[in-house]
Amino acid sequence: MDLSLKTNKIKLNQIIARRDYTTARALCVEYLEQFPAKPGLSVQGAKQTHQGYIKSFIYFLDNMHRLEDLYNNGYIVLDDKKIKILADDNSKIPFVNYSNSPISNCPGAHSCLTFCYSLNSFRFPAPFTRWAINSIIEQERPEIIHQALIDYKKKRSIAKLIKDQGHIDFRLFADGDFKDLNALYNWMDFLKQHKDIKAYAYSKSWTLFIQAIKERGENYFPPNFVLNLSSGGRFHNLKDIMKHYNFVRGEFVSIQIDKLINPHKMTKEQKRDIRKRAHKMGHKKVFVCPGICGSCTAYGHACGDNKRFKDFTIITPVHK
Repeated sequence: MDLSLKTNKIKLNQIIARRDYTTARALCVEYLEQFPAKPGLSVQGAKQTHQGYIKSFIYFLDNMHRLEDLYNNGYIVLDDKKIKILADDNSKIPFVNYSNSPISNCPGAHSCLTFCYSLNSFRFPAPFTRWAINSIIEQERPEIIHQALIDYKKKRSIAKLIKDQGHIDFRLFADGDFKDLNALYNWMDFLKQHKDIKAYAYSKSWTLFIQAIKERGENYFPPNFVLNLSSGGRFHNLKDIMKHYNFVRGEFVSIQIDKLINPHKMTKEQKRDIRKRAHKMGHKKVFVCPGICGSCTAYGHACGDNKRFKDFTIITPVHK
């Protein structure tokens, strides 16, 4: 199975989601045997190929029995690579965020699969490997991911930011979603203990939230967590139920448009046209996403603001 192909990477992630790590490893070994790296690459160049990352992923699988030993100050240290658990260098997300593998961790995915931007990144070996590793750690030892956030807060610049503004922003699942109820509980329990982390998420795993409320009540969800109801999921019929929960800010909707638009360079006319489309779809209070998190208002990112933007539908344009 050629693991440089997106469809095969998705299959591998689905195997990982089933915790069938033996089969996952066998497929990785088979890939290296059938699709060796091109000859003539430098040592550093070979490390950056799909083969180089798959080799490191095999090393990770072989050392899962000592995950704590692999962890070091926010990184998973492998044979010749350090995999960063959290990201804070994304040009579109200027604050710390966490991702796991899309699709295999998205029980609510449906029509969103036709426009999911995360799928475009599957062609790159680095994010694919980080997502796969994060997915496994989240299944097996989620406290390691939580420790990465704790260590992140200890950085001098981040500690100063917390001291100055009282918190840091955290996007939970820039890619991927809550896979199951256990993952949801692990994250909420962690956020309850760290009130200086203001987290927000986009999710289509709505049945998990409804089940959690049945088991633990609506007040179980901490005030430093905000949920956006992401469009394109299979549980659209539950939207009216979800919108009434106090931790839900509102909808985040993708609207198909005819032309390619650079979100942070949209004209007033383009924004006006998108708002008109949203109103015709039945959305009353509408805000157009400018494309870069944190740049949309003088108060910070609208998606994490459960007061000023409560019940707003935030629109992001998706070109055909």
